[in-house]
Amino acid sequence: MSQRKPYVGGNWKMNLDQEASGALARGVADACEGTQAAVDICMFPAMPYLLSVSNIILKVRAALEADLEVVRCVGETRDQREKGETDAINAIQIREGLAEVGQRQMERVVIAYEPVWAIGTGKTATPDDAQDAHAKIRSLLSEIYSGDVAERTRVIYGGSMKPSNAAALVGQADVDGGLIGGASLKVEDFAAIVKAAAEG
Repeated sequence: MSQRKPYVGGNWKMNLDQEASGALARGVADACEGTQAAVDICMFPAMPYLLSVSNIILKVRAALEADLEVVRCVGETRDQREKGETDAINAIQIREGLAEVGQRQMERVVIAYEPVWAIGTGKTATPDDAQDAHAKIRSLLSEIYSGDVAERTRVIYGGSMKPSNAAALVGQADVDGGLIGGASLKVEDFAAIVKAAAEG
């Protein structure tokens, strides 16, 4: 059984105005009380999804130099998926995005497999498909860094994760949590996903 601590992060949709953000944070903290020891919860990931390679490298480097954590999103479009290019696209995006990230710095990097075709569409990768993509990502990390780094790095799923499918997704061996979109704006839904990760 994996010793990686689950990670559940809400995405850019949670970047509300100050008052709304504060209320949302307090609500999630109250609803998730008791789970923090089992799950790392990140409410406002700052890494935009679509940037140029140079911008991504710059932001990753700046975040790590500031001792922040990085959530590096990767994922394929529907057309790329239908052409069987999922693994190749993920590999390119990981190699490019982590080009200047050293082995020690990987302790503060989380990889989010976030297929473009699933963002805001309500469509979700099946648990088996998510597991396959995550396992391939972990294998690539082993190739780039080491087996130890690959084993310790958390690879989470982003792409219409919600209370109804969270348990099945985080129950997969290589799915270490989720990067949550619309469900992150509803306290009860976000809390349910956190609890599913804690139990998975």
